[in-house]
Amino acid sequence: MKKNKKNKYAVYFTTDLNYWKHSFVSIRSLLENNDSIDVFLFYDKLNQKILNKFRLIFKGKLKLIKFQDNNIKKINYKFRPYFFRYFIPKKLKKYSKVLYLDSDTITLCNISKIFNTKLVKTIAAVKEPKYPTQKKFYIGNPYLKRFNSGVMLFNTKKYISKNYLKKIIITSKNFKDKWSDQPAANYIFKNDIKYINGKWNYLDKTDPKKINKKMILHFNNFKPWKINHNSEHVKLYRQYRKLIENYYFYDDLTFKSIVKKIINFFN
Repeated sequence: MKKNKKNKYAVYFTTDLNYWKHSFVSIRSLLENNDSIDVFLFYDKLNQKILNKFRLIFKGKLKLIKFQDNNIKKINYKFRPYFFRYFIPKKLKKYSKVLYLDSDTITLCNISKIFNTKLVKTIAAVKEPKYPTQKKFYIGNPYLKRFNSGVMLFNTKKYISKNYLKKIIITSKNFKDKWSDQPAANYIFKNDIKYINGKWNYLDKTDPKKINKKMILHFNNFKPWKINHNSEHVKLYRQYRKLIENYYFYDDLTFKSIVKKIINFFN
């Protein structure tokens, strides 16, 4: 990886034992198309065998950091790893902007231009294409503009100075019945966000006619590693995953999932 001379920008991922294979796919696609951005993976509960896979394949192009922060215990949510992403900007405060990418994304080309985004607000993200249908997916008015938290560009100085991490923690306690981190993030950043072009987070429910060029694919609904995925981009996902597994079928392969697949095929 070429050194980022000005040391201004970085991309980071977070992962755990359940998602590390998808993180590998996402990181591989990013590094294949970008060679001048500092890239970090903050991980939890990965064993040495898995960590060695990352080290062997990425050969110094990726910095592996064990996620450690006692404040994560304050997050009142069953799946705390969803909230790791909000702890990292403080850890990468030497960078003026940091880009978070979900582990179910695939980078299609050089994305350095996203860092040219004029970020007067604290974050930049892409609008969700559809309004939520269930109350657990939002806080407040469901018809307000909402963003997807799978790709977020942070102004680190503003994020830290406005103490947004503390606000995230408090909101997770007050609205513990919500699904994932996204309701809390939308509630907190609703007046401090810049909406950017959908090409930077092409969600699988987005109308392709509305996006001229896809830069980052996001499998936010149709997971290509599941037997009933319905994803149009499964071949691309498998292309990258073959680098760590010569053969695999689906991660959720069970008798029940096979039966469901057969029923869907004939309906």
